[in-house]
Amino acid sequence: MFRRLLFLIFAAGLALGAQAAEPAMPDDFRLGVLDQIEVNVVSFPDLRTVTRVATDGSVTLPLVGEVKVAGMTRAAAANAIAARYAAGGYVKSPSVRIEITDYQSRKASVLGQVNTQGLITLDRNYTGAESIARAGGLGAEAGETAVVVRQLPDGKSQRITVNLAELTGGSAQTEALLPVLPGDVIFVPRAETFSVVGAVNRPGNFRLTTQISVQQALAAAGDVTLFGSKSGLKVRRKQPDSTTTTLVAVTLDDILQPGDVLVVRERGF
Repeated sequence: MFRRLLFLIFAAGLALGAQAAEPAMPDDFRLGVLDQIEVNVVSFPDLRTVTRVATDGSVTLPLVGEVKVAGMTRAAAANAIAARYAAGGYVKSPSVRIEITDYQSRKASVLGQVNTQGLITLDRNYTGAESIARAGGLGAEAGETAVVVRQLPDGKSQRITVNLAELTGGSAQTEALLPVLPGDVIFVPRAETFSVVGAVNRPGNFRLTTQISVQQALAAAGDVTLFGSKSGLKVRRKQPDSTTTTLVAVTLDDILQPGDVLVVRERGF
Protein backbone atom coordinates (compact mmCIF):
# COMPACT_ATOMS: atom_id res chain seq x y z
CA MET A 1 0.00 0.00 0.00
CA PHE A 2 2.78 2.43 0.85
CA ARG A 3 4.33 2.03 -2.59
CA ARG A 4 0.97 3.00 -4.03
CA LEU A 5 0.99 6.07 -1.78
CA LEU A 6 4.41 7.08 -3.08
CA PHE A 7 3.13 6.74 -6.64
CA LEU A 8 0.03 8.82 -5.94
CA ILE A 9 2.02 11.69 -4.44
CA PHE A 10 4.53 11.51 -7.31
CA ALA A 11 1.62 11.64 -9.78
CA ALA A 12 0.23 14.64 -7.93
CA GLY A 13 3.60 16.33 -8.41
CA LEU A 14 3.40 15.78 -12.18
CA ALA A 15 -0.11 17.23 -12.22
CA LEU A 16 1.09 20.28 -10.31
CA GLY A 17 3.86 20.81 -12.81
CA ALA A 18 1.33 20.80 -15.63
CA GLN A 19 -0.78 23.38 -13.80
CA ALA A 20 2.09 25.66 -12.77
CA ALA A 21 1.28 28.30 -15.38
CA GLU A 22 -2.36 28.59 -14.40
CA PRO A 23 -3.12 31.67 -12.22
CA ALA A 24 -5.13 29.98 -9.50
CA MET A 25 -4.60 32.38 -6.58
CA PRO A 26 -8.01 33.39 -5.20
CA ASP A 27 -9.21 36.97 -5.54
CA ASP A 28 -9.08 37.48 -1.77
CA PHE A 29 -5.30 36.95 -1.64
CA ARG A 30 -3.74 39.88 0.20
CA LEU A 31 -0.41 41.36 -0.79
CA GLY A 32 2.45 41.01 1.65
CA VAL A 33 5.93 42.36 2.23
CA LEU A 34 8.45 41.39 -0.50
CA ASP A 35 5.75 40.23 -2.92
CA GLN A 36 6.65 41.39 -6.43
CA ILE A 37 3.89 42.91 -8.53
CA GLU A 38 3.50 44.26 -12.03
CA VAL A 39 1.41 47.43 -12.21
CA ASN A 40 -0.13 48.40 -15.56
CA VAL A 41 -2.12 51.57 -16.21
CA VAL A 42 -4.31 50.82 -19.23
CA SER A 43 -3.37 52.90 -22.31
CA PHE A 44 -0.25 54.26 -20.57
CA PRO A 45 2.52 51.69 -21.21
CA ASP A 46 5.20 54.10 -19.97
CA LEU A 47 3.73 53.79 -16.47
CA ARG A 48 4.20 50.00 -16.39
CA THR A 49 6.18 49.13 -13.25
CA VAL A 50 7.54 45.92 -11.74
CA THR A 51 8.27 46.45 -8.06
CA ARG A 52 8.37 44.73 -4.69
CA VAL A 53 6.32 45.59 -1.64
CA ALA A 54 8.71 47.27 0.79
CA THR A 55 8.99 46.43 4.47
CA ASP A 56 6.72 49.38 5.26
CA GLY A 57 4.02 47.88 3.02
CA SER A 58 4.37 50.34 0.15
CA VAL A 59 5.37 50.25 -3.50
CA THR A 60 7.03 53.14 -5.34
CA LEU A 61 5.44 54.10 -8.67
CA PRO A 62 6.20 56.68 -11.38
CA LEU A 63 4.73 60.15 -10.75
CA VAL A 64 2.75 59.26 -7.61
CA GLY A 65 5.59 57.90 -5.44
CA GLU A 66 4.81 55.57 -2.53
CA VAL A 67 1.42 53.83 -2.25
CA LYS A 68 0.54 51.51 0.63
CA VAL A 69 -0.67 48.13 -0.69
CA ALA A 70 0.30 45.49 1.91
CA GLY A 71 -2.75 43.74 3.33
CA MET A 72 -4.86 44.66 0.28
CA THR A 73 -6.31 42.38 -2.34
CA ARG A 74 -5.15 42.95 -5.91
CA ALA A 75 -8.42 44.71 -6.70
CA ALA A 76 -8.17 46.99 -3.67
CA ALA A 77 -4.53 47.81 -4.41
CA ALA A 78 -5.39 48.58 -8.05
CA ASN A 79 -8.14 50.94 -6.90
CA ALA A 80 -5.80 52.67 -4.44
CA ILE A 81 -3.18 53.21 -7.14
CA ALA A 82 -5.80 54.42 -9.65
CA ALA A 83 -7.09 56.91 -7.08
CA ARG A 84 -3.58 58.36 -6.63
CA TYR A 85 -3.10 58.81 -10.38
CA ALA A 86 -6.53 60.46 -10.65
CA ALA A 87 -5.99 62.71 -7.60
CA GLY A 88 -2.68 63.93 -8.97
CA GLY A 89 -4.27 64.80 -12.28
CA TYR A 90 -1.90 62.50 -14.15
CA VAL A 91 -4.51 60.19 -15.69
CA LYS A 92 -8.19 60.84 -16.21
CA SER A 93 -10.36 57.88 -15.07
CA PRO A 94 -7.38 55.51 -14.84
CA SER A 95 -7.81 51.75 -15.09
CA VAL A 96 -5.11 49.81 -13.24
CA ARG A 97 -4.30 46.12 -13.44
CA ILE A 98 -2.01 44.29 -11.00
CA GLU A 99 -0.37 40.90 -11.52
CA ILE A 100 1.62 39.15 -8.80
CA THR A 101 4.90 37.89 -10.25
CA ASP A 102 6.59 36.57 -7.08
CA TYR A 103 4.83 35.45 -3.91
CA GLN A 104 7.61 36.05 -1.38
CA SER A 105 5.15 36.62 1.47
CA ARG A 106 3.62 33.19 0.96
CA LYS A 107 6.20 30.55 1.80
CA ALA A 108 6.01 27.21 3.59
CA SER A 109 8.77 24.76 4.49
CA VAL A 110 8.79 21.05 3.64
CA LEU A 111 11.44 19.14 5.58
CA GLY A 112 12.42 15.60 6.46
CA GLN A 113 11.96 12.56 4.24
CA VAL A 114 11.06 14.29 0.98
CA ASN A 115 13.12 14.37 -2.19
CA THR A 116 13.77 18.14 -2.15
CA GLN A 117 13.72 19.84 1.25
CA GLY A 118 13.26 23.58 1.52
CA LEU A 119 10.87 26.46 0.96
CA ILE A 120 7.96 26.27 -1.45
CA THR A 121 6.02 29.25 -2.77
CA LEU A 122 2.28 29.16 -2.18
CA ASP A 123 1.37 30.83 -5.45
CA ARG A 124 -2.11 29.38 -5.12
CA ASN A 125 -3.96 27.36 -2.49
CA TYR A 126 -2.09 24.11 -1.78
CA THR A 127 -3.02 21.17 0.41
CA GLY A 128 -0.52 19.30 2.55
CA ALA A 129 -0.34 16.48 0.02
CA GLU A 130 0.24 18.91 -2.85
CA SER A 131 2.97 20.68 -0.87
CA ILE A 132 4.79 17.38 -0.39
CA ALA A 133 4.40 16.76 -4.12
CA ARG A 134 5.97 20.16 -4.82
CA ALA A 135 8.93 19.06 -2.70
CA GLY A 136 9.50 16.16 -5.09
CA GLY A 137 7.32 13.66 -3.26
CA LEU A 138 8.12 11.34 -0.38
CA GLY A 139 11.58 9.87 0.04
CA ALA A 140 12.17 6.14 0.14
CA GLU A 141 12.41 6.13 3.96
CA ALA A 142 9.37 8.31 4.64
CA GLY A 143 6.90 7.30 7.30
CA GLU A 144 3.15 7.15 6.89
CA THR A 145 2.47 10.34 8.82
CA ALA A 146 3.65 13.93 8.58
CA VAL A 147 3.42 16.82 11.03
CA VAL A 148 2.39 20.37 10.16
CA VAL A 149 3.64 22.98 12.65
CA ARG A 150 1.64 26.21 12.41
CA GLN A 151 2.22 29.48 14.26
CA LEU A 152 -0.99 30.93 15.66
CA PRO A 153 -1.78 34.65 16.01
CA ASP A 154 -1.39 34.43 19.81
CA GLY A 155 2.23 33.29 19.41
CA LYS A 156 1.54 29.67 20.25
CA SER A 157 2.14 26.84 17.80
CA GLN A 158 -0.26 24.16 16.61
CA ARG A 159 0.77 20.65 15.55
CA ILE A 160 -1.40 18.86 13.01
CA THR A 161 -0.73 15.18 12.35
CA VAL A 162 -1.30 14.15 8.75
CA ASN A 163 -2.00 10.49 7.99
CA LEU A 164 -0.49 10.13 4.53
CA ALA A 165 -1.80 6.59 4.16
CA GLU A 166 -5.35 7.96 4.08
CA LEU A 167 -4.62 9.42 0.66
CA THR A 168 -4.90 5.98 -0.91
CA GLY A 169 -8.58 6.02 0.01
CA GLY A 170 -9.16 9.45 -1.52
CA SER A 171 -11.00 10.67 1.57
CA ALA A 172 -11.94 14.34 1.28
CA GLN A 173 -11.85 14.53 5.09
CA THR A 174 -8.20 13.59 5.50
CA GLU A 175 -5.91 16.12 7.18
CA ALA A 176 -3.58 15.80 4.17
CA LEU A 177 -6.16 17.69 2.09
CA LEU A 178 -6.35 20.68 4.43
CA PRO A 179 -4.87 23.94 3.05
CA VAL A 180 -1.30 24.90 3.88
CA LEU A 181 -0.83 28.45 5.23
CA PRO A 182 2.15 30.81 4.84
CA GLY A 183 4.75 30.05 7.50
CA ASP A 184 3.70 26.42 7.95
CA VAL A 185 6.44 23.83 8.43
CA ILE A 186 5.64 20.37 7.07
CA PHE A 187 7.90 17.66 8.49
CA VAL A 188 7.92 14.10 7.18
CA PRO A 189 9.79 11.85 9.66
CA ARG A 190 11.67 8.69 8.82
CA ALA A 191 9.53 5.55 9.00
CA GLU A 192 9.68 3.55 12.20
CA THR A 193 11.26 0.11 11.78
CA PHE A 194 11.59 -3.25 13.48
CA SER A 195 14.12 -6.04 13.00
CA VAL A 196 13.91 -9.82 12.88
CA VAL A 197 17.05 -11.83 13.64
CA GLY A 198 17.88 -15.45 14.21
CA ALA A 199 16.37 -18.53 12.59
CA VAL A 200 14.28 -16.88 9.87
CA ASN A 201 14.63 -17.02 6.09
CA ARG A 202 15.06 -13.27 5.50
CA PRO A 203 16.46 -11.57 8.61
CA GLY A 204 16.75 -7.79 8.49
CA ASN A 205 15.05 -4.44 9.09
CA PHE A 206 11.44 -3.80 8.06
CA ARG A 207 9.09 -0.82 7.92
CA LEU A 208 6.78 -0.70 10.92
CA THR A 209 3.22 0.10 9.95
CA THR A 210 0.45 0.37 12.50
CA GLN A 211 -0.40 -2.71 14.50
CA ILE A 212 2.19 -5.22 13.23
CA SER A 213 1.91 -8.47 15.18
CA VAL A 214 4.75 -10.89 15.86
CA GLN A 215 3.10 -13.33 13.44
CA GLN A 216 3.08 -10.67 10.70
CA ALA A 217 6.70 -9.80 11.46
CA LEU A 218 7.69 -13.44 10.98
CA ALA A 219 5.84 -13.47 7.66
CA ALA A 220 7.73 -10.35 6.55
CA ALA A 221 10.98 -12.17 7.37
CA GLY A 222 10.02 -15.21 5.28
CA ASP A 223 8.88 -17.22 8.31
CA VAL A 224 11.08 -19.41 10.50
CA THR A 225 13.64 -21.72 8.93
CA LEU A 226 13.42 -25.48 9.03
CA PHE A 227 15.36 -25.36 12.26
CA GLY A 228 13.58 -22.33 13.72
CA SER A 229 11.00 -22.34 16.47
CA LYS A 230 7.94 -20.17 17.09
CA SER A 231 8.05 -20.95 20.76
CA GLY A 232 10.12 -19.00 23.20
CA LEU A 233 10.02 -15.86 21.02
CA LYS A 234 11.56 -12.77 22.55
CA VAL A 235 11.86 -9.10 21.64
CA ARG A 236 14.85 -6.92 22.44
CA ARG A 237 13.10 -3.64 23.34
CA LYS A 238 14.44 -0.20 24.18
CA GLN A 239 13.57 1.14 27.58
CA PRO A 240 12.11 4.66 28.05
CA ASP A 241 15.59 6.11 28.61
CA SER A 242 16.55 4.82 25.10
CA THR A 243 19.97 3.78 26.41
CA THR A 244 19.19 0.27 27.64
CA THR A 245 17.31 -2.71 26.24
CA THR A 246 15.61 -5.69 27.81
CA LEU A 247 14.48 -9.05 26.47
CA VAL A 248 10.70 -9.42 26.60
CA ALA A 249 8.87 -12.70 26.01
CA VAL A 250 6.15 -12.35 23.35
CA THR A 251 3.42 -14.41 21.71
CA LEU A 252 2.46 -14.51 18.04
CA ASP A 253 -0.43 -12.11 18.69
CA ASP A 254 1.60 -9.44 20.49
CA ILE A 255 2.08 -6.09 18.74
CA LEU A 256 5.58 -4.85 18.01
CA GLN A 257 6.83 -1.42 19.02
CA PRO A 258 9.17 0.91 17.08
CA GLY A 259 12.77 -0.31 17.26
CA ASP A 260 11.88 -3.80 18.46
CA VAL A 261 14.25 -6.62 17.53
CA LEU A 262 12.41 -9.94 17.29
CA VAL A 263 14.73 -12.82 18.20
CA VAL A 264 13.89 -16.26 16.81
CA ARG A 265 15.82 -19.16 18.32
CA GLU A 266 16.53 -22.54 16.81
CA ARG A 267 14.51 -25.44 18.06
CA GLY A 268 16.13 -27.96 20.33
CA PHE A 269 16.64 -31.53 19.13
